[in-house]
Amino acid sequence: MDPEIAPEDVVTPSQAAARLGVPAGTVRSWISRNRDRVQPIGTIGRYNVYDYRVLARIEVEMRYKPDSEVA
Repeated sequence: MDPEIAPEDVVTPSQAAARLGVPAGTVRSWISRNRDRVQPIGTIGRYNVYDYRVLARIEVEMRYKPDSEVA
């Protein structure tokens, strides 16, 4: 795990969804669609964990993307 990632930025998709105010399925979809940018940084138990900052950047991009550009 990257030592520059703060412990509070290590999240499961469900935790990221709760913080971002979107459904967990939406976060999982972002992860699936952005595999080149979103990689698990480790696991907690059986759950992959991700850098919250990366997911938050994707959320901003998706929120401000015109509807015609959303896949």
